[in-house]
Amino acid sequence: WLKITSKVLDPIGEKCYGPFVDQVNIPNDGSEVVRFAPAIDVSQFYTMTGAYTVIYHLENNLGHRSILRRVFDW
Repeated sequence: WLKITSKVLDPIGEKCYGPFVDQVNIPNDGSEVVRFAPAIDVSQFYTMTGAYTVIYHLENNLGHRSILRRVFDW
């Protein structure tokens, strides 16, 4: 399995949305790519213009961890 925790930081770096946790099962077919598409509703947190940062914490059942960041301007 792969556990995905996501949250959004506003342009001044404060958490404004989340955290949300999803868990995805990894197929046992030799796949090397797992896709996920979290639904982020910007109307729930949009309060100012600027760069928002989405942070994804990934962890699998073997204890491996990664952090991904995505920035978007509003």
